[in-house]
Amino acid sequence: MVFYVILFLFFLSALFLNTGGRIAGSDETAFFLETQSLAEQFSLAIPDTIINNGAYGADGRYYLGAGIGYTLVSVPFYLIGKIAVTVFQFPDEYALLIVKFFFSLTNVFIGALTGVFFLRLVLLFGLRQKTAFLMALILLFTTNYFVYTKSSMREPLLCLLLILILYYLIKYKSERKSRYLHFTGILCVLLIHTKVTFAVIFPVCVLYVMFVQADQVKWSVIQNFFRNKEAKNSFFIISIWGAIALLLVFLYNYLIFGNIFSSGYSQRNQSFTNPLFAGLYGLLFSSGKSLFLYAPVTALVFFSIGRFYSRFKAETCFMIIVFGVITVIHAKFFAWAGDGSWGPRYLLPAVPFLILLTGFTVESVITGVNRIKLFLFYALCITGFLIQLGGSAVYFGSYLRHIGEYPYQREFSDPEFLYKSHYIPNYSPATGHWELLFESVKKHVNGDMKNFTLQDTGRRLPLSANDQKRIVYIIDFWFMYAYYTNINGFAILAALTVLITAGVFLGIKTFSLINKPRTHAPNTDIGNSPGLQ
Repeated sequence: MVFYVILFLFFLSALFLNTGGRIAGSDETAFFLETQSLAEQFSLAIPDTIINNGAYGADGRYYLGAGIGYTLVSVPFYLIGKIAVTVFQFPDEYALLIVKFFFSLTNVFIGALTGVFFLRLVLLFGLRQKTAFLMALILLFTTNYFVYTKSSMREPLLCLLLILILYYLIKYKSERKSRYLHFTGILCVLLIHTKVTFAVIFPVCVLYVMFVQADQVKWSVIQNFFRNKEAKNSFFIISIWGAIALLLVFLYNYLIFGNIFSSGYSQRNQSFTNPLFAGLYGLLFSSGKSLFLYAPVTALVFFSIGRFYSRFKAETCFMIIVFGVITVIHAKFFAWAGDGSWGPRYLLPAVPFLILLTGFTVESVITGVNRIKLFLFYALCITGFLIQLGGSAVYFGSYLRHIGEYPYQREFSDPEFLYKSHYIPNYSPATGHWELLFESVKKHVNGDMKNFTLQDTGRRLPLSANDQKRIVYIIDFWFMYAYYTNINGFAILAALTVLITAGVFLGIKTFSLINKPRTHAPNTDIGNSPGLQ
Protein backbone atom coordinates (compact mmCIF):
# COMPACT_ATOMS: atom_id res chain seq x y z
CA MET A 1 0.00 0.00 0.00
CA VAL A 2 2.86 2.40 0.83
CA PHE A 3 4.27 1.87 -2.65
CA TYR A 4 0.96 2.81 -4.30
CA VAL A 5 0.58 5.93 -2.15
CA ILE A 6 4.08 7.10 -3.08
CA LEU A 7 3.42 6.23 -6.73
CA PHE A 8 0.19 8.25 -6.66
CA LEU A 9 1.95 11.24 -5.12
CA PHE A 10 4.76 11.02 -7.69
CA PHE A 11 2.30 11.05 -10.59
CA LEU A 12 0.32 13.80 -8.89
CA SER A 13 3.34 16.08 -8.47
CA ALA A 14 4.46 15.59 -12.08
CA LEU A 15 0.99 16.25 -13.50
CA PHE A 16 0.43 19.20 -11.16
CA LEU A 17 3.60 20.83 -12.47
CA ASN A 18 2.18 20.53 -15.99
CA THR A 19 -1.32 21.83 -15.31
CA GLY A 20 -2.60 25.12 -16.69
CA GLY A 21 -4.98 25.90 -13.84
CA ARG A 22 -7.38 27.63 -16.23
CA ILE A 23 -10.78 27.07 -17.81
CA ALA A 24 -10.67 28.09 -21.47
CA GLY A 25 -12.63 25.92 -23.91
CA SER A 26 -16.40 26.01 -24.30
CA ASP A 27 -16.81 22.43 -23.05
CA GLU A 28 -14.58 23.16 -20.05
CA THR A 29 -16.61 26.29 -19.28
CA ALA A 30 -19.83 24.31 -19.58
CA PHE A 31 -18.68 21.69 -17.07
CA PHE A 32 -17.50 24.40 -14.70
CA LEU A 33 -20.85 26.19 -14.86
CA GLU A 34 -22.73 22.95 -14.22
CA THR A 35 -20.47 22.11 -11.26
CA GLN A 36 -20.89 25.63 -9.90
CA SER A 37 -24.67 25.38 -10.17
CA LEU A 38 -24.78 21.96 -8.51
CA ALA A 39 -22.43 22.95 -5.67
CA GLU A 40 -24.05 26.29 -4.88
CA GLN A 41 -27.70 25.94 -5.93
CA PHE A 42 -28.25 22.14 -6.01
CA SER A 43 -29.34 22.56 -9.61
CA LEU A 44 -27.95 21.56 -13.00
CA ALA A 45 -29.26 24.65 -14.81
CA ILE A 46 -26.60 26.99 -16.17
CA PRO A 47 -26.62 30.54 -17.64
CA ASP A 48 -27.54 30.69 -21.32
CA THR A 49 -25.39 33.75 -22.06
CA ILE A 50 -21.89 32.33 -21.67
CA ILE A 51 -21.78 29.16 -23.78
CA ASN A 52 -23.98 27.55 -26.43
CA ASN A 53 -23.24 23.90 -25.61
CA GLY A 54 -26.56 23.18 -23.95
CA ALA A 55 -30.28 23.09 -24.60
CA TYR A 56 -33.41 24.44 -22.93
CA GLY A 57 -35.15 22.07 -20.54
CA ALA A 58 -38.83 21.51 -19.85
CA ASP A 59 -38.74 24.29 -17.23
CA GLY A 60 -37.36 26.83 -19.72
CA ARG A 61 -33.92 26.93 -18.12
CA TYR A 62 -30.67 26.07 -19.87
CA TYR A 63 -28.94 22.70 -19.30
CA LEU A 64 -25.77 21.06 -20.49
CA GLY A 65 -27.36 17.62 -20.82
CA ALA A 66 -24.08 15.81 -21.51
CA GLY A 67 -23.98 13.40 -18.56
CA ILE A 68 -23.30 14.39 -14.97
CA GLY A 69 -20.55 11.89 -14.06
CA TYR A 70 -17.69 14.34 -14.50
CA THR A 71 -19.62 17.08 -12.72
CA LEU A 72 -20.20 14.86 -9.68
CA VAL A 73 -16.50 14.00 -9.50
CA SER A 74 -15.41 17.64 -9.81
CA VAL A 75 -17.70 19.07 -7.11
CA PRO A 76 -15.20 18.43 -4.25
CA PHE A 77 -12.47 20.33 -6.11
CA TYR A 78 -14.81 23.26 -6.70
CA LEU A 79 -15.72 23.35 -3.01
CA ILE A 80 -12.04 23.27 -1.99
CA GLY A 81 -11.53 26.31 -4.21
CA LYS A 82 -14.42 28.14 -2.55
CA ILE A 83 -12.99 27.34 0.88
CA ALA A 84 -9.53 28.54 -0.18
CA VAL A 85 -10.95 31.85 -1.41
CA THR A 86 -12.78 32.36 1.89
CA VAL A 87 -9.93 31.35 4.19
CA PHE A 88 -7.12 33.21 2.44
CA GLN A 89 -9.28 36.21 1.44
CA PHE A 90 -8.03 36.62 -2.12
CA PRO A 91 -8.88 39.92 -3.84
CA ASP A 92 -12.26 39.94 -5.58
CA GLU A 93 -10.71 40.09 -9.06
CA TYR A 94 -8.88 36.82 -8.37
CA ALA A 95 -11.58 34.93 -6.46
CA LEU A 96 -13.32 33.26 -9.41
CA LEU A 97 -9.99 32.46 -11.08
CA ILE A 98 -8.80 30.72 -7.91
CA VAL A 99 -11.99 28.61 -7.80
CA LYS A 100 -11.48 27.71 -11.46
CA PHE A 101 -7.88 26.76 -10.67
CA PHE A 102 -8.96 24.20 -8.07
CA PHE A 103 -11.75 22.93 -10.33
CA SER A 104 -9.19 22.40 -13.10
CA LEU A 105 -7.21 20.05 -10.83
CA THR A 106 -9.91 17.38 -11.15
CA ASN A 107 -8.15 15.67 -14.04
CA VAL A 108 -4.75 15.98 -12.35
CA PHE A 109 -6.03 13.74 -9.54
CA ILE A 110 -7.84 11.48 -12.01
CA GLY A 111 -4.60 11.20 -14.00
CA ALA A 112 -2.58 10.16 -10.93
CA LEU A 113 -5.22 7.54 -10.07
CA THR A 114 -5.19 6.32 -13.67
CA GLY A 115 -1.42 5.75 -13.50
CA VAL A 116 -1.73 3.71 -10.30
CA PHE A 117 -4.64 1.54 -11.42
CA PHE A 118 -3.19 1.03 -14.88
CA LEU A 119 -0.02 -0.32 -13.24
CA ARG A 120 -2.16 -2.65 -11.11
CA LEU A 121 -4.03 -3.82 -14.20
CA VAL A 122 -0.77 -4.56 -16.03
CA LEU A 123 0.45 -6.63 -13.07
CA LEU A 124 -2.61 -8.87 -13.34
CA PHE A 125 -1.23 -10.18 -16.62
CA GLY A 126 1.97 -11.42 -14.97
CA LEU A 127 4.25 -8.71 -16.31
CA ARG A 128 7.13 -7.48 -14.17
CA GLN A 129 6.66 -4.47 -11.91
CA LYS A 130 9.33 -2.52 -13.81
CA THR A 131 7.44 -3.15 -17.03
CA ALA A 132 4.15 -2.11 -15.46
CA PHE A 133 5.70 1.11 -14.15
CA LEU A 134 7.20 1.91 -17.54
CA MET A 135 3.86 1.31 -19.24
CA ALA A 136 2.14 3.64 -16.76
CA LEU A 137 4.73 6.31 -17.59
CA ILE A 138 4.13 5.73 -21.29
CA LEU A 139 0.38 6.22 -20.88
CA LEU A 140 0.61 9.34 -18.74
CA PHE A 141 3.49 11.16 -20.42
CA THR A 142 3.93 9.97 -24.04
CA THR A 143 0.31 9.97 -25.25
CA ASN A 144 -2.23 12.77 -25.52
CA TYR A 145 -3.54 11.69 -22.11
CA PHE A 146 -0.80 13.98 -20.74
CA VAL A 147 -2.35 17.07 -22.30
CA TYR A 148 -5.89 16.17 -21.22
CA THR A 149 -4.92 15.99 -17.55
CA LYS A 150 -4.62 19.78 -17.70
CA SER A 151 -8.06 20.10 -19.28
CA SER A 152 -11.53 19.94 -17.75
CA MET A 153 -12.79 17.38 -20.23
CA ARG A 154 -14.37 13.97 -19.57
CA GLU A 155 -11.87 11.75 -21.38
CA PRO A 156 -9.42 11.14 -18.48
CA LEU A 157 -12.32 10.01 -16.29
CA LEU A 158 -13.59 7.72 -19.06
CA CYS A 159 -10.07 6.24 -19.29
CA LEU A 160 -9.96 5.55 -15.56
CA LEU A 161 -13.41 3.97 -15.53
CA LEU A 162 -12.61 1.61 -18.42
CA ILE A 163 -9.37 0.56 -16.72
CA LEU A 164 -11.24 -0.17 -13.49
CA ILE A 165 -14.01 -2.04 -15.32
CA LEU A 166 -11.53 -4.40 -16.96
CA TYR A 167 -9.61 -4.73 -13.66
CA TYR A 168 -12.68 -5.92 -11.75
CA LEU A 169 -13.89 -8.15 -14.58
CA ILE A 170 -10.53 -9.91 -14.44
CA LYS A 171 -10.72 -10.14 -10.65
CA TYR A 172 -14.13 -11.78 -11.03
CA LYS A 173 -12.72 -14.16 -13.63
CA SER A 174 -9.95 -15.33 -11.33
CA GLU A 175 -11.83 -15.41 -8.02
CA ARG A 176 -15.50 -15.81 -9.03
CA LYS A 177 -16.66 -13.45 -6.27
CA SER A 178 -19.89 -11.61 -7.02
CA ARG A 179 -18.71 -8.40 -5.36
CA TYR A 180 -16.42 -7.77 -8.34
CA LEU A 181 -19.44 -7.87 -10.65
CA HIS A 182 -21.16 -5.33 -8.40
CA PHE A 183 -18.06 -3.10 -8.59
CA THR A 184 -18.13 -3.47 -12.37
CA GLY A 185 -21.81 -2.57 -12.48
CA ILE A 186 -21.36 0.55 -10.37
CA LEU A 187 -18.48 1.66 -12.58
CA CYS A 188 -20.62 1.08 -15.68
CA VAL A 189 -23.33 3.31 -14.18
CA LEU A 190 -20.81 6.13 -13.67
CA LEU A 191 -19.34 5.50 -17.14
CA ILE A 192 -22.72 5.80 -18.84
CA HIS A 193 -23.61 8.91 -16.85
CA THR A 194 -20.30 10.48 -17.79
CA LYS A 195 -20.97 9.92 -21.48
CA VAL A 196 -24.16 8.17 -22.49
CA THR A 197 -22.78 6.82 -25.79
CA PHE A 198 -20.53 4.58 -23.68
CA ALA A 199 -23.61 2.49 -22.94
CA VAL A 200 -22.35 0.42 -25.90
CA ILE A 201 -19.55 -0.84 -23.62
CA PHE A 202 -22.03 -2.60 -21.35
CA PRO A 203 -22.91 -5.43 -23.79
CA VAL A 204 -19.16 -6.05 -24.22
CA CYS A 205 -18.90 -6.57 -20.44
CA VAL A 206 -21.82 -9.03 -20.59
CA LEU A 207 -20.11 -11.00 -23.39
CA TYR A 208 -16.88 -11.10 -21.41
CA VAL A 209 -18.70 -12.57 -18.39
CA MET A 210 -20.32 -15.18 -20.62
CA PHE A 211 -17.01 -16.20 -22.18
CA VAL A 212 -15.06 -16.45 -18.94
CA GLN A 213 -17.74 -18.65 -17.38
CA ALA A 214 -16.95 -21.21 -20.09
CA ASP A 215 -13.19 -20.46 -20.03
CA GLN A 216 -13.15 -20.08 -23.81
CA VAL A 217 -13.91 -17.52 -26.47
CA LYS A 218 -16.48 -19.17 -28.69
CA TRP A 219 -19.87 -17.84 -29.64
CA SER A 220 -21.35 -21.29 -29.07
CA VAL A 221 -20.83 -20.95 -25.31
CA ILE A 222 -23.77 -18.53 -25.19
CA GLN A 223 -26.13 -21.40 -26.06
CA ASN A 224 -25.21 -23.30 -22.89
CA PHE A 225 -24.62 -20.27 -20.70
CA PHE A 226 -27.96 -20.24 -18.89
CA ARG A 227 -27.81 -23.92 -17.94
CA ASN A 228 -25.18 -23.07 -15.35
CA LYS A 229 -26.46 -21.67 -12.04
CA GLU A 230 -23.36 -19.53 -11.42
CA ALA A 231 -23.57 -18.21 -14.96
CA LYS A 232 -27.21 -17.22 -14.52
CA ASN A 233 -26.40 -15.43 -11.27
CA SER A 234 -23.55 -13.47 -12.87
CA PHE A 235 -25.76 -12.50 -15.80
CA PHE A 236 -28.50 -11.39 -13.40
CA ILE A 237 -26.11 -9.18 -11.39
CA ILE A 238 -24.54 -7.45 -14.36
CA SER A 239 -27.93 -7.01 -16.08
CA ILE A 240 -29.48 -5.40 -13.00
CA TRP A 241 -26.75 -2.78 -12.97
CA GLY A 242 -27.23 -2.18 -16.68
CA ALA A 243 -30.95 -1.67 -16.13
CA ILE A 244 -30.23 0.75 -13.25
CA ALA A 245 -27.90 2.78 -15.48
CA LEU A 246 -30.46 3.08 -18.27
CA LEU A 247 -33.32 3.87 -15.90
CA LEU A 248 -31.28 6.67 -14.36
CA VAL A 249 -30.54 8.06 -17.84
CA PHE A 250 -34.25 7.96 -18.72
CA LEU A 251 -35.16 9.56 -15.38
CA TYR A 252 -32.60 12.33 -15.88
CA ASN A 253 -33.85 13.05 -19.41
CA TYR A 254 -37.47 13.07 -18.27
CA LEU A 255 -36.87 15.38 -15.30
CA ILE A 256 -34.72 17.85 -17.27
CA PHE A 257 -36.09 17.72 -20.81
CA GLY A 258 -39.55 16.18 -20.34
CA ASN A 259 -38.86 13.14 -22.51
CA ILE A 260 -36.92 9.98 -21.63
CA PHE A 261 -35.32 9.93 -25.08
CA SER A 262 -34.43 13.63 -25.16
CA SER A 263 -31.11 15.08 -24.06
CA GLY A 264 -29.02 18.18 -24.46
CA TYR A 265 -27.29 16.59 -27.42
CA SER A 266 -30.42 15.34 -29.18
CA GLN A 267 -32.02 18.78 -28.97
CA ARG A 268 -28.98 20.29 -30.66
CA ASN A 269 -29.39 17.85 -33.56
CA GLN A 270 -26.08 16.13 -32.84
CA SER A 271 -25.99 13.22 -35.27
CA PHE A 272 -23.87 10.41 -36.67
CA THR A 273 -23.83 11.49 -40.29
CA ASN A 274 -20.11 11.64 -41.03
CA PRO A 275 -18.93 9.20 -43.75
CA LEU A 276 -17.44 6.24 -41.88
CA PHE A 277 -14.22 5.90 -43.88
CA ALA A 278 -13.59 9.64 -43.81
CA GLY A 279 -13.85 9.54 -40.02
CA LEU A 280 -11.65 6.45 -39.74
CA TYR A 281 -9.01 8.04 -41.93
CA GLY A 282 -9.08 11.22 -39.88
CA LEU A 283 -8.85 9.44 -36.51
CA LEU A 284 -6.19 6.92 -37.51
CA PHE A 285 -4.07 8.36 -40.31
CA SER A 286 -4.53 12.12 -40.82
CA SER A 287 -1.62 14.47 -40.18
CA GLY A 288 -3.55 16.45 -37.58
CA LYS A 289 -5.55 13.83 -35.67
CA SER A 290 -3.93 10.41 -36.15
CA LEU A 291 -3.95 8.20 -33.07
CA PHE A 292 -0.51 6.85 -33.97
CA LEU A 293 0.89 10.38 -34.17
CA TYR A 294 -0.36 11.46 -30.76
CA ALA A 295 0.29 8.10 -29.09
CA PRO A 296 3.27 6.67 -31.05
CA VAL A 297 3.84 3.63 -28.83
CA THR A 298 0.41 2.28 -29.78
CA ALA A 299 1.88 1.42 -33.21
CA LEU A 300 3.54 -1.56 -31.48
CA VAL A 301 0.13 -3.18 -31.09
CA PHE A 302 0.40 -4.52 -34.65
CA PHE A 303 3.47 -6.53 -33.63
CA SER A 304 2.25 -7.67 -30.22
CA ILE A 305 -1.45 -8.43 -30.40
CA GLY A 306 -0.95 -12.02 -31.60
CA ARG A 307 1.27 -12.88 -28.65
CA PHE A 308 -1.16 -11.30 -26.22
CA TYR A 309 -4.14 -13.12 -27.76
CA SER A 310 -2.41 -16.49 -27.50
CA ARG A 311 -2.26 -16.11 -23.72
CA PHE A 312 -5.32 -14.00 -22.87
CA LYS A 313 -8.01 -14.52 -25.49
CA ALA A 314 -11.02 -13.11 -23.64
CA GLU A 315 -9.17 -10.00 -22.46
CA THR A 316 -7.72 -9.33 -25.91
CA CYS A 317 -11.17 -9.62 -27.49
CA PHE A 318 -12.62 -7.30 -24.83
CA MET A 319 -10.01 -4.61 -25.43
CA ILE A 320 -10.13 -4.81 -29.23
CA ILE A 321 -13.92 -4.75 -29.32
CA VAL A 322 -14.02 -1.73 -26.98
CA PHE A 323 -11.48 0.08 -29.14
CA GLY A 324 -13.34 -0.86 -32.33
CA VAL A 325 -16.74 0.24 -31.03
CA ILE A 326 -15.42 3.57 -29.73
CA THR A 327 -13.59 4.21 -33.00
CA VAL A 328 -16.51 3.39 -35.31
CA ILE A 329 -19.05 5.38 -33.29
CA HIS A 330 -16.94 8.50 -33.23
CA ALA A 331 -15.82 8.12 -36.85
CA LYS A 332 -19.52 8.42 -37.71
CA PHE A 333 -20.06 11.40 -35.40
CA PHE A 334 -20.39 14.64 -37.36
CA ALA A 335 -17.75 16.28 -35.09
CA TRP A 336 -15.45 13.24 -35.29
CA ALA A 337 -12.30 15.20 -34.39
CA GLY A 338 -13.70 16.56 -31.12
CA ASP A 339 -12.47 20.05 -31.97
CA GLY A 340 -10.95 22.12 -30.77
CA SER A 341 -8.87 19.57 -28.98
CA TRP A 342 -5.46 17.94 -28.95
CA GLY A 343 -5.29 14.83 -31.12
CA PRO A 344 -8.09 12.25 -31.41
CA ARG A 345 -9.87 13.14 -28.17
CA TYR A 346 -12.68 10.64 -28.59
CA LEU A 347 -10.28 7.69 -28.92
CA LEU A 348 -8.36 8.58 -25.75
CA PRO A 349 -10.45 6.33 -23.42
CA ALA A 350 -9.27 3.24 -25.35
CA VAL A 351 -5.57 4.21 -25.49
CA PRO A 352 -4.72 2.37 -22.21
CA PHE A 353 -5.95 -0.88 -23.77
CA LEU A 354 -3.77 -0.46 -26.86
CA ILE A 355 -0.75 0.16 -24.63
CA LEU A 356 -1.62 -2.85 -22.48
CA LEU A 357 -1.73 -5.06 -25.58
CA THR A 358 1.92 -4.14 -26.23
CA GLY A 359 2.96 -5.35 -22.77
CA PHE A 360 4.81 -8.54 -23.67
CA THR A 361 6.59 -6.84 -26.55
CA VAL A 362 7.68 -3.98 -24.27
CA GLU A 363 8.95 -6.42 -21.64
CA SER A 364 10.89 -8.49 -24.16
CA VAL A 365 12.47 -5.37 -25.64
CA ILE A 366 13.60 -3.78 -22.36
CA THR A 367 14.90 -7.07 -20.94
CA GLY A 368 16.46 -8.35 -24.17
CA VAL A 369 19.83 -7.76 -25.78
CA ASN A 370 18.68 -6.36 -29.13
CA ARG A 371 19.88 -2.74 -28.97
CA ILE A 372 18.21 -1.76 -32.24
CA LYS A 373 14.77 -2.73 -30.93
CA LEU A 374 15.51 -1.00 -27.64
CA PHE A 375 16.59 2.17 -29.48
CA LEU A 376 13.45 2.17 -31.65
CA PHE A 377 11.22 1.62 -28.62
CA TYR A 378 12.70 4.53 -26.67
CA ALA A 379 12.65 6.65 -29.83
CA LEU A 380 8.87 6.17 -29.96
CA CYS A 381 8.58 7.07 -26.26
CA ILE A 382 10.73 10.21 -26.56
CA THR A 383 8.93 11.31 -29.72
CA GLY A 384 5.61 10.91 -27.96
CA PHE A 385 6.78 12.89 -24.95
CA LEU A 386 8.10 15.75 -27.11
CA ILE A 387 4.81 15.91 -29.02
CA GLN A 388 2.85 16.09 -25.75
CA LEU A 389 5.22 18.72 -24.34
CA GLY A 390 4.43 20.96 -27.30
CA GLY A 391 0.73 20.29 -26.79
CA SER A 392 1.02 21.22 -23.12
CA ALA A 393 3.05 24.39 -23.56
CA VAL A 394 0.66 25.92 -26.11
CA TYR A 395 -3.11 25.88 -25.66
CA PHE A 396 -4.79 24.29 -28.66
CA GLY A 397 -7.15 27.20 -29.21
CA SER A 398 -4.16 29.54 -29.41
CA TYR A 399 -2.69 27.50 -32.23
CA LEU A 400 -5.97 27.56 -34.17
CA ARG A 401 -6.03 31.34 -33.79
CA HIS A 402 -2.42 31.50 -34.94
CA ILE A 403 -3.12 29.71 -38.24
CA GLY A 404 -6.42 31.53 -38.82
CA GLU A 405 -8.81 28.63 -38.21
CA TYR A 406 -10.41 30.14 -35.11
CA PRO A 407 -12.94 31.69 -34.76
CA TYR A 408 -14.41 28.88 -36.84
CA GLN A 409 -15.17 29.79 -40.43
CA ARG A 410 -17.21 26.66 -41.25
CA GLU A 411 -19.69 24.32 -39.55
CA PHE A 412 -18.50 21.12 -37.87
CA SER A 413 -20.29 19.03 -40.50
CA ASP A 414 -18.46 20.77 -43.37
CA PRO A 415 -15.77 18.42 -44.83
CA GLU A 416 -13.38 21.40 -44.96
CA PHE A 417 -13.87 22.33 -41.29
CA LEU A 418 -10.37 22.98 -39.83
CA TYR A 419 -8.98 21.49 -43.02
CA LYS A 420 -5.47 22.85 -42.53
CA SER A 421 -4.93 21.56 -39.01
CA HIS A 422 -6.62 18.24 -39.79
CA TYR A 423 -5.11 17.23 -43.11
CA ILE A 424 -2.16 19.40 -44.19
CA PRO A 425 1.15 18.19 -42.66
CA ASN A 426 2.64 21.71 -42.70
CA TYR A 427 -0.08 22.78 -40.25
CA SER A 428 -0.10 19.67 -38.06
CA PRO A 429 -0.47 20.75 -34.42
CA ALA A 430 2.15 18.13 -33.46
CA THR A 431 4.85 20.36 -34.99
CA GLY A 432 2.92 23.63 -35.20
CA HIS A 433 2.71 23.94 -31.42
CA TRP A 434 6.50 23.90 -31.19
CA GLU A 435 6.79 26.57 -33.87
CA LEU A 436 4.31 28.77 -32.00
CA LEU A 437 6.11 28.07 -28.72
CA PHE A 438 9.40 29.37 -30.15
CA GLU A 439 7.64 32.55 -31.28
CA SER A 440 6.09 32.92 -27.84
CA VAL A 441 9.44 32.55 -26.10
CA LYS A 442 10.87 35.34 -28.29
CA LYS A 443 8.02 37.66 -27.30
CA HIS A 444 8.58 36.86 -23.64
CA VAL A 445 12.31 37.59 -23.97
CA ASN A 446 11.48 40.91 -25.64
CA GLY A 447 9.16 41.85 -22.78
CA ASP A 448 5.97 41.86 -24.88
CA MET A 449 3.98 39.55 -22.57
CA LYS A 450 3.92 41.47 -19.28
CA ASN A 451 1.08 43.21 -17.49
CA PHE A 452 -2.15 41.51 -18.52
CA THR A 453 -5.10 43.31 -16.94
CA LEU A 454 -8.06 41.32 -15.61
CA GLN A 455 -11.50 42.74 -16.25
CA ASP A 456 -14.82 40.89 -15.82
CA THR A 457 -13.64 37.46 -14.53
CA GLY A 458 -17.11 36.00 -15.18
CA ARG A 459 -16.45 36.12 -18.92
CA ARG A 460 -14.74 33.28 -20.76
CA LEU A 461 -11.88 35.66 -21.59
CA PRO A 462 -11.67 38.26 -18.78
CA LEU A 463 -9.23 40.44 -20.74
CA SER A 464 -9.27 43.70 -22.64
CA ALA A 465 -9.47 43.64 -26.44
CA ASN A 466 -5.78 44.54 -26.66
CA ASP A 467 -4.75 41.76 -24.26
CA GLN A 468 -6.86 39.23 -26.16
CA LYS A 469 -4.64 39.82 -29.18
CA ARG A 470 -1.66 38.63 -27.14
CA ILE A 471 -3.22 35.43 -25.74
CA VAL A 472 -2.03 33.51 -28.80
CA TYR A 473 1.48 33.74 -27.36
CA ILE A 474 0.64 32.72 -23.79
CA ILE A 475 2.63 29.75 -22.46
CA ASP A 476 0.03 27.43 -20.97
CA PHE A 477 1.32 26.57 -17.47
CA TRP A 478 -0.15 27.70 -14.14
CA PHE A 479 3.02 29.48 -13.06
CA MET A 480 3.04 31.47 -16.30
CA TYR A 481 -0.56 32.59 -15.71
CA ALA A 482 0.55 33.72 -12.25
CA TYR A 483 3.31 35.72 -13.97
CA TYR A 484 0.86 37.28 -16.47
CA THR A 485 -1.44 38.44 -13.67
CA ASN A 486 1.46 40.10 -11.83
CA ILE A 487 1.56 37.79 -8.83
CA ASN A 488 4.76 38.17 -6.81
CA GLY A 489 7.62 36.50 -8.67
CA PHE A 490 9.23 35.23 -5.47
CA ALA A 491 6.02 33.43 -4.50
CA ILE A 492 5.86 31.77 -7.93
CA LEU A 493 9.50 30.67 -7.72
CA ALA A 494 9.02 29.35 -4.17
CA ALA A 495 5.99 27.30 -5.19
CA LEU A 496 7.84 25.88 -8.20
CA THR A 497 10.86 25.00 -6.06
CA VAL A 498 8.73 23.14 -3.51
CA LEU A 499 6.82 21.27 -6.21
CA ILE A 500 9.91 20.25 -8.19
CA THR A 501 11.75 19.20 -5.02
CA ALA A 502 8.81 17.09 -3.91
CA GLY A 503 8.53 15.53 -7.37
CA VAL A 504 12.22 14.66 -7.50
CA PHE A 505 12.12 13.15 -3.99
CA LEU A 506 9.00 11.09 -4.79
CA GLY A 507 10.51 10.01 -8.11
CA ILE A 508 13.69 8.78 -6.43
CA LYS A 509 11.64 6.95 -3.79
CA THR A 510 9.41 5.38 -6.45
CA PHE A 511 12.38 4.16 -8.50
CA SER A 512 14.03 2.72 -5.39
CA LEU A 513 10.88 0.76 -4.55
CA ILE A 514 10.53 -0.43 -8.13
CA ASN A 515 14.11 -1.74 -8.11
CA LYS A 516 13.85 -3.25 -4.63
CA PRO A 517 13.82 -7.09 -4.68
CA ARG A 518 10.32 -8.32 -3.96
CA THR A 519 9.73 -10.65 -1.02
CA HIS A 520 6.48 -12.01 -2.43
CA ALA A 521 5.21 -13.07 -5.82
CA PRO A 522 3.46 -10.46 -7.94
CA ASN A 523 -0.30 -10.60 -8.27
CA THR A 524 -0.80 -12.74 -11.36
CA ASP A 525 -4.23 -14.17 -10.58
CA ILE A 526 -5.32 -14.04 -14.19
CA GLY A 527 -2.37 -16.05 -15.36
CA ASN A 528 -2.79 -18.73 -12.71
CA SER A 529 -6.45 -19.50 -13.36
CA PRO A 530 -7.17 -22.63 -15.42
CA GLY A 531 -8.28 -22.08 -18.95
CA LEU A 532 -7.34 -18.41 -18.96
CA GLN A 533 -4.05 -18.60 -20.83
